[in-house]
Amino acid sequence: MRAKLLKIPLAILFLYFIFILIATTLLIKSPVKNEVNLNQIPSYAIKEQHFDQAQLLEDGFTSGQARLKIIEEAKKTIHIAYYKFYEEETTDLMIGAMFKAADRGVKVRFMLDAMTNYLNRDLKRALAAHPNIELKVYEPFHPLRPGTWQNRLHDKLLIVDEQFVITGGRNLGDKYLAESKMDNFVLDRDVLLYRPNIEDSSVIQHIDQYFLTLWDSPFSKQYKPKLSENDKTKETKREYMTYYDEMNTFQTVFSNPEFDWDKYTIKVDQTRFLANPIERGKKEPIIFTGLNELFKQAQSSIQIQTPYVIPTKEMKSHTAILPNSEVETDIITNSLNSTPNMLAFSGYLNKKGELIKEANRVYEYEGAFSVHGKSILIDDYTSVIGSFNFDSRSTFINTESIVIIEGKEFAEMLQLAFDDIIKESHLVSENGIMKQPAPTKSAGKELFLNILSKLTVPIQPLL
Repeated sequence: MRAKLLKIPLAILFLYFIFILIATTLLIKSPVKNEVNLNQIPSYAIKEQHFDQAQLLEDGFTSGQARLKIIEEAKKTIHIAYYKFYEEETTDLMIGAMFKAADRGVKVRFMLDAMTNYLNRDLKRALAAHPNIELKVYEPFHPLRPGTWQNRLHDKLLIVDEQFVITGGRNLGDKYLAESKMDNFVLDRDVLLYRPNIEDSSVIQHIDQYFLTLWDSPFSKQYKPKLSENDKTKETKREYMTYYDEMNTFQTVFSNPEFDWDKYTIKVDQTRFLANPIERGKKEPIIFTGLNELFKQAQSSIQIQTPYVIPTKEMKSHTAILPNSEVETDIITNSLNSTPNMLAFSGYLNKKGELIKEANRVYEYEGAFSVHGKSILIDDYTSVIGSFNFDSRSTFINTESIVIIEGKEFAEMLQLAFDDIIKESHLVSENGIMKQPAPTKSAGKELFLNILSKLTVPIQPLL
């Protein structure tokens, strides 16, 4: 009798597994909703005169300080959208500063991906209970709606008063922002955009417009319950604000950062913004198409740094990955030794031979940590920084956004950052010729990834 009863849940699990396989296959095989017409690219991507200034945030600790400072200086609005938000020392300070800002009347809109944020329930309730804070989660998981599983909010946006933006590759947590680098620390990259004169035209207005479109989309759900401030939520709020006050009292290095924004940022020639559509299922590859238009205009060089590079057949069928064969093209990514993402690296292993043929040079980072920056430099003049990885998930599935910055001085800063990564990287190939492979630190990891690369071929579009 017991054996018969056991068969029922096993049968249900088996049927659910079949359902997952069918749903995954349908998503992978489904066509892109529309072929991209460049005239359909949103107006905020079009060149227009902006008067923004910018600063590259290569150091994680400085990037965290800059975030904290613009939250502390907020006067009207704070808009936040993040893929991952860990509750740790650096982010606890930001939460405390956010509560302080809300107490002085700043309107805070805080949105996180529903499946990848790490905020505890008490904190979520305390945030939702504050009269000046709205909390939303993007695309909650639904076990019977497969489209919700893959539709992830991958943007990293902090927008304050339509005067400051910090965006790029960094999620929020100690492994991105701490001064002391732990074993799993991530080398990443952001850009700070600053609007010196609030009356001048700025790309920040368009980025904020995109945020509000995300906020109002049918996939963004108000966090419930929306509670009034009671003893429990007040105590949670007090804990974060007390921690923030204590850190300020002791003048910790992370707190009380000093920034003169006019001097800290530099003038650039042009700023533009590009984002993927906000919809469920296969999206029009707006960013990918825009990047390829930039590549076609390149005269001498393209350098791409991406933690994951998996150019699938569907990406190539839409448009060439590297369309101008006369331009020197470098790719910088993680190595077997440095990668923390086994699934994504298994996809890269399958495409490595193709990349070696297409790019002039392929570098794999062999330093102490891992690289997570998503950046492109074209002709020592055009810089691209954002959340976009060179894979099918960023191209067709996730919400993604990038900033395009034109200007020689900013490009020089990005080039120096690339050079620092390359110094700790192994040259895998040059002009189609394989170089001596770097020594593998873990034979077990190498064997596992080689096996995994064969198993993940059917799901490469989701890696």
